[in-house]
Amino acid sequence: MINGWKSHQKKRSVPLRRTADAVPREELFITTKLWVQDTGYEKTKIAFERSLKELQPEYLDLYLIHQAMRDYYGSWRVMEELCKEGRVRGIGVSNFFPDRVVDLIAHNEIIPAVNQIEINPFYQRADEHELLKKHNILTQSRASFAEGKMISLIMSYLPPLRGNIINP
Repeated sequence: MINGWKSHQKKRSVPLRRTADAVPREELFITTKLWVQDTGYEKTKIAFERSLKELQPEYLDLYLIHQAMRDYYGSWRVMEELCKEGRVRGIGVSNFFPDRVVDLIAHNEIIPAVNQIEINPFYQRADEHELLKKHNILTQSRASFAEGKMISLIMSYLPPLRGNIINP
């Protein structure tokens, strides 16, 4: 899976066409998100074209709205159009609370394929997962290691390291 969301990028995107010889496109799953400041009908169209230009795939496998803020309904209409045109294979949401997901389902043609939410051993959100499952929406975990808290907990149970640590 290649996540093209801006916040995860430290440098400009590497065009995917560079990997075309090494990995066939059908073996890649490319996801990117619509950032909050780009919500709204016209802004979403521009943001989508910018993402395609930066990543250079023929299509996206999954396009997510980052949060239920501003005109996300206008954004959803664009995303439905992109699905119908075949430019996006699936659309979904990220960090949407259950009431926003249910409202989006009730007022739109295409149901989100995914809600990407924080889930980890300390924050499991079983009720939300069941609601999404009831509507045939996949729950995709983000921050599955509790953004470092889980690793710190595991490391606290391990004996201290001895000797030199080599950092390549």
